[in-house]
Amino acid sequence: MNINEIMSTRVKTCKPDSNLEMIAGLMWTNDCGAIPVVNEQNIPVGMVTDRDIAMAAMLNHKPLWSLSAQELIRDKHLCSCQQNDPIGS
Repeated sequence: MNINEIMSTRVKTCKPDSNLEMIAGLMWTNDCGAIPVVNEQNIPVGMVTDRDIAMAAMLNHKPLWSLSAQELIRDKHLCSCQQNDPIGS
């Protein structure tokens, strides 16, 4: 079985400068718990999860609209795969 057999194809994304309030709204509207962060070439550079948003709000004591995705993904390594890669290899 390959990745493309279980992956979602209608994925919502955000930019590094997107604020966390907007990203949380995307998650709510699209019933998902993670949003890929993409650069200007639409290449994934990170992921923001609902837990990331909750912890950022608590640890920074700031409103979500004042925090960006870039602040969450900074110094994080993104692992990715191709759609034709086998699962479990």
